[in-house]
Amino acid sequence: MSEERRRAERRPECVVFRLDIGDRHGRVAVSLNRSETGILFATPSRMHVGDRLALTRVDLDGSVMEAHEATVVRVEPGQSRSGPMRFLVAVKLEAPMAPR
Repeated sequence: MSEERRRAERRPECVVFRLDIGDRHGRVAVSLNRSETGILFATPSRMHVGDRLALTRVDLDGSVMEAHEATVVRVEPGQSRSGPMRFLVAVKLEAPMAPR
């Protein structure tokens, strides 16, 4: 997608999220960048455009730092198809988040 079509500014970020995708719980993803309306992350979990998921960022003590509902809008192969983070996934958040 060209920069002209983006509705929100992207910012680089590296945060670990827990993913729940349907009946698959506790998957992992590492964000690469985010905006108020979406997140791009790397993950070993296969997803499909249209999948709905929950992303949760949990602190070391187990407390939830942030949680989002989202829909997958793009899936691409990661840089290492045989490595642990096999997929790049872009999601659109159901509710915009406040800028950080």
